[in-house]
Amino acid sequence: MKRTNVESAIAMGSIRRTINLTCALALTGAGVYLLFDIVVTVSQGGGFRGLLVMAAVLMTVVGAYWLWVDFVKATPSEEA
Repeated sequence: MKRTNVESAIAMGSIRRTINLTCALALTGAGVYLLFDIVVTVSQGGGFRGLLVMAAVLMTVVGAYWLWVDFVKATPSEEA
């Protein structure tokens, strides 16, 4: 029996789920760390870098969206 695209997306293996979780958490964590680092640097009188802010926000948003789509909003598989 051949799976459809929806069924194969729902039935995510445990190794793939672990890799996705690790990458999404790393991306979100790095983005949040960069945002915190920018706030500390600016508060100590350092320069403000717009591209670094944009990169940090992008990393945080992409990582959080990845976590939301794959883990929070995901439909549980029938195997579990």
